[in-house]
Amino acid sequence: MQDVFIKFYHQKHYEERGEMKAYLARMTINKCKDYLKSWAYRKITFQHKFFTKQKSVLQDTLILQDEQDLLDEAILRLPIKPREAIVYYYLEEMTIKEIAELLEIPESTVKSRLKKGKELLKVDLQNIEWEVLFHG
Repeated sequence: MQDVFIKFYHQKHYEERGEMKAYLARMTINKCKDYLKSWAYRKITFQHKFFTKQKSVLQDTLILQDEQDLLDEAILRLPIKPREAIVYYYLEEMTIKEIAELLEIPESTVKSRLKKGKELLKVDLQNIEWEVLFHG
């Protein structure tokens, strides 16, 4: 706004054809349009969009890694039998039948160990506020 008034003040050939207020408003509008078309404004806008997105992706990645670490630690605190079932089923993506054959136990035992492991994890992790694992 100061630029407009300085330009007006230094202008020697102003002709009184209308209201001074309208003239100053038009000069201000034109100056704003010039700024919005300028490289400086476009560069700032681009940087803001690019770096804000990059920052949020990095933050989400860090939160996800932190939550995954919490989950990994909770799995490691499980007793060995439910832990085996959880790791094979969820992390190794094996079927119940494959786990039963690998451990040489009935499928119903694998199911009960999975259920027991999930219940223990639920109790262990109930006080944690999850951000990414369940919302991302």
